[in-house]
Amino acid sequence: MSYNVYIRPLREEDALTSYQWRNDPKIWRFTGSRPDRYITPEMEREWLVLALRRENEKRFAICLCEDDTYIGNVFFTDINNGQALLHIFIGEMRFWGKNRAFESAWLALEQGFTQLGFEQVNMEMHKNNPGIGNVIRMGWQQVAELENGFIQYKYTRQQFEEAAKPATPLLSVCILTYNHGKYIRQCLEGVMMQQTSFALEVIIGEDCSTDDTRSIIREFELKYPGIIKPIYHEQNVGGQRNAYEFCWPRLTGKYIAVCEGDDYWTDPLKLQKQVDFLEANKDFVLCFHEVRTVSENDEVLREEVGEFRMFDWKSMLYQHIPTMSVVFRNCIPNSHKDFIHVTYGDVFLFTVLSKYGKIAELGFIGGNYRRHPGGLYGGRTMVDKYRGSIETRKFMKRSALFNEDQKKEIEKAMWREKKKFAKNLFRHGNITSSIKILFL
Repeated sequence: MSYNVYIRPLREEDALTSYQWRNDPKIWRFTGSRPDRYITPEMEREWLVLALRRENEKRFAICLCEDDTYIGNVFFTDINNGQALLHIFIGEMRFWGKNRAFESAWLALEQGFTQLGFEQVNMEMHKNNPGIGNVIRMGWQQVAELENGFIQYKYTRQQFEEAAKPATPLLSVCILTYNHGKYIRQCLEGVMMQQTSFALEVIIGEDCSTDDTRSIIREFELKYPGIIKPIYHEQNVGGQRNAYEFCWPRLTGKYIAVCEGDDYWTDPLKLQKQVDFLEANKDFVLCFHEVRTVSENDEVLREEVGEFRMFDWKSMLYQHIPTMSVVFRNCIPNSHKDFIHVTYGDVFLFTVLSKYGKIAELGFIGGNYRRHPGGLYGGRTMVDKYRGSIETRKFMKRSALFNEDQKKEIEKAMWREKKKFAKNLFRHGNITSSIKILFL
């Protein structure tokens, strides 16, 4: 389950927000107890200090994942002999009816059964409370209906352990990152905003960054437990080893999506659209979409128009596929040594995949590719980019992963690239490199 909220221990300073909720009768309409006078910030703080000291209570703040806004409370009282009474309310009314209480209840149950050692959690809810549908949906068992209109429920450890069995992710997101402290938050937000009907996991290869990349990833790991699954390297291993030696074996999904740590997705339905396409079209192995090219400050430098197109293995060799835009079937082994030693792994990977089915471009723009001096590709000179492209294709001609027909087409594609690169270098006045590129 992907959460829009997280819970943290309640703090004294939270009283400066919660005192306002205590004075709003709408919020306390369906509660068993409510204030009988105006509550000042000082009164709320004094009460909270005492409540936090009680040994038979545990209180948590409900906060939004997107900006850490404090929106409500969830807490346990009457803790005794492995049982406790759960209370929950959302103080910010703009979030009523948006499943925030539902999500908070699951997070509280997780705390209760895994951290606090409860065997049973009890709850009372008024029969006219709009949230009672979520109580039924979660599987709470009704115990009794009281004369005051409240219904007693219970939730057992056995129920929780059954419900908490992790769903096998249908899709794995692979993120490679190194010194992306300026960009990685935007990348992860683009992943976590995805609206999907299926479970996903996010495998992040953090290649021993020297900036704050790792601390930002840890923040997301805490907010999205069980979804964000980082691999923290203790020494730099390089992009190809990071991807294929360390991350790839951890990708358990039927489908794989890729996003570099300095790029980000902008369409919240991107993954759903691509998985829906592959589920409905079994003869396709990969689909991608167009992307915008932006600067390090998010200024749009280039924008292509997305359209639906299909490619076979031959035509794919002449098509640029943005790595951050792909979703493909998890159908090939990664153990072959060539995956680690090739210069540009994305070209190599897509060509291997094309042996297993057709490729489609879907008609939408789904994300932003960032061009900046520190980028793995964007930071290279024109000559280095061209040399890397040619070296990759020469390596592919030697690889046992391609048959003779593919190698012949790779040779044609390589010469086409050489001529294009030579002409471009010549136009830019780099005559010596223009000549050298033809003899690589």
